Amino acid sequence: MLHQFPYIYGNTQLLGSSRLACCESVFKHQEHQLTKRDIEEIEEEAIDLVVYEHKILVTGIHNHAHQVASCIPLRFGSPRILILDFDPRILWVGKAEDDLPELFSPAILWRYWFDPLVDLILCTSLSPIAKNQPGKLVLKDIDESVLNLAGMLVA
Repeated sequence: MLHQFPYIYGNTQLLGSSRLACCESVFKHQEHQLTKRDIEEIEEEAIDLVVYEHKILVTGIHNHAHQVASCIPLRFGSPRILILDFDPRILWVGKAEDDLPELFSPAILWRYWFDPLVDLILCTSLSPIAKNQPGKLVLKDIDESVLNLAGMLVA
């Protein structure tokens, strides 16, 4: 499974956990603008998983629904696994300085720098032209990777 991620950065011990989970509600709200109720539904599910069930959230950041879910572990100081497509910022980690800012604006409200001791980034590609596929297919691959890693998709 991990062979599909050519770049891994952060706390790799999270991969050995049996507590990985994802918010199923993020997959219902990808194609349209999120309403206040949609955001509340995603937040409630993520809080249940992270706070009450002590799960490690696996999510992408490629749309607003995933970003909403991704902020919940930050709010409560819990680890998370982010699955990304190509992002040139991660290639500079370890080169000039080890600080990687959080990867989207709402996350910066909770923590300015990405913390590799707590969180993990799995990158599906190191090329800006990921697998020569149009964007929607790449994002579908990220969604499938989230579900696979969280153990919710049976191949």
